[in-house]
Amino acid sequence: MKFLDISENIGNRIFFLAIQRSLALALPLIMLGALVLMIRDFPLSHYQNWLSATLGSPGLALCDNLIAGSFGIASLAVLCAYAAVMAGLHNQRQGHKTVSPIMALVVVLSCYFVATGSNDVRLALDRGLFFSLCLAATATPLYLALAQNPRLRLPLGAVGNDYVIRDILTVMPAGMLTILTFALARMFITSYGFPDLQAWVPQAILAPFREDGLAMGLAYSGLSQLFWFFGAHGPNLLFSVEESILLPASAANVAAAALGDPAIHIFTKPFFDAFTRMGGSGSTLCLIIAILYRSQNSGDRRLCTFALLPALCNVNEPLLFGIPLVLNPIYLIPFLLAPILQTVSAYAATALDRSFFLNVR
Repeated sequence: MKFLDISENIGNRIFFLAIQRSLALALPLIMLGALVLMIRDFPLSHYQNWLSATLGSPGLALCDNLIAGSFGIASLAVLCAYAAVMAGLHNQRQGHKTVSPIMALVVVLSCYFVATGSNDVRLALDRGLFFSLCLAATATPLYLALAQNPRLRLPLGAVGNDYVIRDILTVMPAGMLTILTFALARMFITSYGFPDLQAWVPQAILAPFREDGLAMGLAYSGLSQLFWFFGAHGPNLLFSVEESILLPASAANVAAAALGDPAIHIFTKPFFDAFTRMGGSGSTLCLIIAILYRSQNSGDRRLCTFALLPALCNVNEPLLFGIPLVLNPIYLIPFLLAPILQTVSAYAATALDRSFFLNVR
């Protein structure tokens, strides 16, 4: 009972609520991007030839534009949604409207581009989510705190007829000061040799995963699930591990196979996609089948029916936020342990198979 109370208390924290709701608000982009990506890049040569002949260049360009406009800007959508949601929750806790959520969105969006200071801004969900969440979780509370300071609020309570304009003008000094703070922070950090914050953050995440072995695989799998339990997209937050370790390992295995040699690495991106993410993070395809087969809850059954097709493409956000699995202590143990046990069993089977192959040779 105490664990349930602790979980409920965590779930009601404004920080975790903002993360969950901001990711949920980005779901239309994620679902649309996943659907179009499945249509555009389905891995069958005959299908690709048929698609090219059917859609032609305009149709393929349309698919590419849809992917770029959904997946391609998803981290920016999460950033903006987080700022607006956090401001709305702040106003609820205060009991009255003190800060315009739209103004908070505008300020945090400006802080994002001021902090990155680069034309090569990473807006996609995989490459930019961690930095976007970190910045939003820093800039939004700072802006809300400054907006509460009476010395930074212009006395315009009786000015003008449009309350939206009046609210914006009232907290304008707080917004300007927040943006200036991030500009100064970037100048300070840059002077110490970190010109690209978006590149530095993934490198910091990558440091603990340098050693290849079972421990690395368990840490990657376990952290991915732990992040998801608290409402944050685990694989995307750890994308630097995928980009710098798992994908090169896949390429090395393909090169070895082309030469007739055994696989060099066990942990690759296809390893985790095939063995630990059947139906999405947490291997929730099993849960969908179990609910459809045995559950008496009509709402859960309808949700799983809707979530089944995306789950076949390893997209399970509707299930994570719909059941929900996020911050749900009832599902915590299987949600965390199932992928870890799958990692261990698949690692052992792959290692034994590789050892057998080497002995035969």
